[in-house]
Amino acid sequence: MEKQRKLAASDRKKIVIRSAIEVFSESNYRVAKITDIAKRSGITDPMIYKFFASKAELFQEILKITSRKTIENFLSKDFFTEEKLQTKAQYRKAIENSMWTYFSSMETYRRELKIYYQAISEVDDTDVRKVLIDTYQNYATFYQSVLKDGEAEDILDLDIDAETISWDMIGFIIHQSTLFLMDFYKEEDARKLLQSRVQTWIP
Repeated sequence: MEKQRKLAASDRKKIVIRSAIEVFSESNYRVAKITDIAKRSGITDPMIYKFFASKAELFQEILKITSRKTIENFLSKDFFTEEKLQTKAQYRKAIENSMWTYFSSMETYRRELKIYYQAISEVDDTDVRKVLIDTYQNYATFYQSVLKDGEAEDILDLDIDAETISWDMIGFIIHQSTLFLMDFYKEEDARKLLQSRVQTWIP
């Protein structure tokens, strides 16, 4: 019988993270047990602690990874390349496409989304609070920089300052995410609302 290949530590860590996402999303951060995560990962409890000092550290790592992937996959992507941002209409379309890509991914990343809402309920925890603040600040800063670039190029003439608009964008994303998790999300209505909001953000 062929001996099972030993996984590299980096691959094992990825399995632990994926298992933790499943376990946390099926119950919640406080209730979930390291034993459950280890069992689903196919390892023992002590092996978990070789990668993460505590359940809290593992939870925070998931939040950080999700935040980074959101920036890479849905916000930055290639919507905002210089050649695509020559007119006001192109700025509107780029922002709409960026946000719509995120909304279209919510079913795929439902588990991660649920974990983020668990994190919000843990906002009094100093470490979790810092991760959340950094995450949403990064999202807002990204959109703010896009808007400021448009102003600097004399393409955009905003009625409200870019920072305020960027935070309203994040608020809209959070609101639609909440509706999605509560099964009140309607794709057609969300699209219309997004198009209307974009017109308000960039008049």
